[in-house]
Amino acid sequence: MILTFLKNILSNSLIRTVLLIAMIFLLFSLYVKQCEDNTTLKKIYQQNQAALLDSLFVVKNKIGELSYEKYTLITDIENLKNINKDLYNETQKISGKVKEISEYNIKYEIDEIKKLVSEIKIKQYDKGTINTDVWKNNINDGSFNANIEGYTDAYLDTINCKISKMETYMSSFKYSLDLISYTKIDKDGLIVSGVKTPKETKGLSLNLKSYEVDDKIKDAWDKYNKKSSLFSVTLGPYVGYGLSQDKFNNYWFSNFQIGIGLQIGIKIFNF
Repeated sequence: MILTFLKNILSNSLIRTVLLIAMIFLLFSLYVKQCEDNTTLKKIYQQNQAALLDSLFVVKNKIGELSYEKYTLITDIENLKNINKDLYNETQKISGKVKEISEYNIKYEIDEIKKLVSEIKIKQYDKGTINTDVWKNNINDGSFNANIEGYTDAYLDTINCKISKMETYMSSFKYSLDLISYTKIDKDGLIVSGVKTPKETKGLSLNLKSYEVDDKIKDAWDKYNKKSSLFSVTLGPYVGYGLSQDKFNNYWFSNFQIGIGLQIGIKIFNF
């Protein structure tokens, strides 16, 4: 029955022509798809080469503010274990599927502490007095704000006229730092991760490592670079209502239709 059905289909010259055209389009679509995959692998190689060879670079944005940027490494989640085990372990602690993970190293240095407020307290001990200098300092430097409090004990030996020892303690240290992170595509189509402070902060330096991760490397890349293919191929069942031709009486009629079909389309417009 199936062989008879196939024989009747193949005996029709119109159907043979349609199938031949469909096969040509299918092979051409597969060729285009393979070319697109090869191009994607080449771009991922270029991306990771830039990420591994280049260090952090400092750039100015449109209004002259400094930003710290680095090329993002594209990897799958299992390979991340070999590249950065600490960040891989962090992904295992997070509920849900991790798509991007970054690590920031922040360093803040100042040459001197200004506006140091202190208060001297004196109390006695067996050999003399203890002078306690209670001090605190507020730092407001751009996006970095800190409050430091502590005290220093100076043991004055009044019998031997000397300072026997000094001890400094930090009783409180509170700070805040505002950061803005972003991801962009540069002029070469490569993924760049960046971080900056909303306000200029002197003495602040930043470093970062950023990874796009997924179950497959290509999926991680497609998150930012997914492009729709020019051709689409669909094979599967269809159900509908349409027109059919009665070949014997040479007229058209509407009827319910069900079957299996191959559909090949060309995308003309991209929205």
